[in-house]
Parts: sequence; C-alpha cells; structure tokens
Amino acid sequence: MSETTKNENKKKSNKIAIILSLILAILLFVGIMYFANKNVRNTVDKVLLKTPFIGEQIKSKPTDREVEKQKEKVANYYLDLSKERALDKLLLLKSEDSKIYSEILRKMRSFDYNKTSKLEEEIRQYELARDFLQREVDAIEKENEEIISQDAKYYSKLSLSQTINRMRDEIKLKGLDKIGGEGEEEISFYLDTLEDDDIEYLDRFRKTLDGIKIDKVSQILYYLSQEDNSLTEVSNLNNFYLILMDGFGKEKRLQIEKAINDYKNQLLELNQKGYLYSNMEAKKATSLLENQESFKLEDLVFILQEMPYYKAGEILAGFKDDEYKNQVLNLMADYENIKTNRPMNKNKNNIIEAINYYEDYNKNLLDLVSIYQKMSAQEIGKVLEEVIDSAILENNESVYKKSQEEQMLDVLRGLKPKFVSEILNTMQLEMKTELSKKLGLPIEDEL
Repeated sequence: MSETTKNENKKKSNKIAIILSLILAILLFVGIMYFANKNVRNTVDKVLLKTPFIGEQIKSKPTDREVEKQKEKVANYYLDLSKERALDKLLLLKSEDSKIYSEILRKMRSFDYNKTSKLEEEIRQYELARDFLQREVDAIEKENEEIISQDAKYYSKLSLSQTINRMRDEIKLKGLDKIGGEGEEEISFYLDTLEDDDIEYLDRFRKTLDGIKIDKVSQILYYLSQEDNSLTEVSNLNNFYLILMDGFGKEKRLQIEKAINDYKNQLLELNQKGYLYSNMEAKKATSLLENQESFKLEDLVFILQEMPYYKAGEILAGFKDDEYKNQVLNLMADYENIKTNRPMNKNKNNIIEAINYYEDYNKNLLDLVSIYQKMSAQEIGKVLEEVIDSAILENNESVYKKSQEEQMLDVLRGLKPKFVSEILNTMQLEMKTELSKKLGLPIEDEL
C-alpha cells in the first residue's frame, strides 16, 4: 500500500471519529435537556411520537398533567382516610419514594393545611420515637455485648471446676437441664419446645464461649455433656449440649468437636500413664512425677486420679515441694467436683490421710535404716526370718498401712547392696530366693 493511500485512509478515519464524537455530544446534550427541562422534553416527545415503535411507548406514558392529576387524587384519598390509615400509607410511601412522598404532602397541604400539618407532626413524633427505640435497642445490645465479654473474662480466670459448676447451676436454674427428658426425640423437636428466653440464653451462652480459649471451651463442653450421677431427679445436660452445639456455625462446631476429641485422647493417654505409675515402686514413681518440667500440673492430677487414693498418697508423700503438693491436692479436688457436681472432700481427705501416714512412715524408715546399719548381717537375717514366719500384717485397719514384712523390705532397700547380700546369705535358700524376687534382685547371683 502506497504512502498516499495510507494518509487518505487515516484522514477518513479521523473524519469519522470527529463525526461520531459530535453525534454523541449532541445526543448527550439532548438527553440532559430532556430530563432537566420540561419544554425540551415535550418538544422531543412530539417529534418521537411520529416514530413507529418509540411513538407507541410515549403515547402509553402519562403526560405531566396526568401525573399531577394522579398526585392530586392520591392526596385527596389520604386526606379522606382515618388518621391511623393515612399515617400508615404516608410512612410506607416515604420509605419507598421520598420524592413522591414530598410531592404528595405538598398537594395535601394545598387542599387541607391543618389536617396535613397534624399528620406531619404525627409522622415526626413517630420517627423520633422510632429513633429513640432504635437508640435504646442499640444501647441494650451494646450493654449485652459488654456483659458477655465480662462473663467470658470471668470464666477464663476461674478454675475449670468452678466454671463448670457455676454453668451447671445456671443451666439448672433455667430448667434447661431437663430438655427432652430421656432424649428420645430429635433436636428440632426440642428446639420447638423452647421459650424465647431459653433461645436467647442459649445464644448468650454461645457468645460467652466464643470469648474463652478453645482449649478450655472443649473441656467445659466435654464435662457438660457427661451424665450427672450426683442427682436423683431427671437431668439431661447432654441434650443441652447437643442443642448448644447445633446453634454454632459449621466451622465453629467442627473446631470445637476437634478440640473435644483431642481432649478425650489426652485423657485416655493420661489414664494409661496412671495405670503404669500406679504399678511402679512408689519411690521411683515419685522421682519421675514430681519433675515439673516433665509433667504439667493438670496432667499430673489426671495421672494420680487414675490410681487408688493410697497409692497417690504414697507418691505425693515423697514430693519435696509442699506448696506444689498442695496445688496438686486442690486441683484433684477440683476435678473430682467436676465429675460428681457436688463438694467432694472425702477423696482429698483420704489422700491427705495417706500422705500423712507415708510421711511419718518415711521418717521412721530412715531411723530404722540407721539402726539396722549398726547391726550384724546375722542379727538382721534372724529378724527377717521371724517376720516372714509370723506373717504379721498391720494393714487390717487401712488398706495402705504396710505390714512388718513390707517395712523390712523397705529397710533392706535403704541399706547398701553389699550389706543386703550378706544378710540374705545368712538365710535359708527358700527365704533368700523369695526376698530376692521381692527386692528385684537376680536370683542366680551368689548373694
């Protein structure tokens, strides 16, 4: 293509662009004038009336005079209505089209100024009252949010036992621990039986939990879902738990359910550890469990709770830190309260009784070891044979008090291994073998 041809095409394109721009500018100007100026709109409509399709559309549209007549008709209709109905109509109109509302009021004033003024005053008073009510509702909601926030902070500071027991008491006071009776119906059925106050309380309960760390929430809901064996009357907190969970969003519910499942697995693991340490020699178990770097306080409590109380007392008696020991005991009582939902001091008192016994026992044991260290192997061997032969037990009054044989075994454990070998070698083979087994010594050794 030659340079001349390119220049001609370019000029044509420029001309077309200029023409289109002028046409668009004219159309835009006419459009603005059409909507802004009534005379221009009427003139344009007269021209457009002659066009086939657009003319039909314009003919169907009411004229300005017809619109004014419609407004006058509506204004007169409102003035003929009772005050209450007129107010309803005007308020609805104002919410849907404030411009038409103002024009109708203007027409009404021209027909009956006094009546219209009274209606306007009623509308103004209604809107003031509505605004006041809205402000009150907003203030109430804000106050409720602050209360919920304070409740969440309050429960976050309480121990788990205190939190759950207070929540249980509140749930029972509301009567929500008896939702559904035996729990045979669907959750939807239970929800239909709830009063508005109950639903509001459940919503507030959820919002309170939202302000507490998820780990504690999982523990709270785990124990709230457990059966309460301390009550004789029908009490079904599990149904409360199910309805409460049903009200959470899917994502939040899955988050809570996962945390509860993790907590259950943690309890199962601690249960197994409790069994392991309860079958371990007390002195060894004490040396492992009192290490605060290895075991958190809460974990230690669950481990000890899985043992017979006298075994837990024997282990705790060996703890060197009395303050830490008291923390363990108090928390054990706390968790016992959670399980039974009533003040539970019996088990704690039993453990304390066992601790006192073993503390005295350990002190006396040191004195006995000191005495036996000064005796000969033959003398001690003879005492051991007498104890084993008589098989005198001293645990008839209490399951945890040690027999004379057990005391003698503890004395032997406190003596030097070489001296223990000398003692056992003074005894008959059968007794020597039996004692070696109980002391955990190799039977094949020449003791």
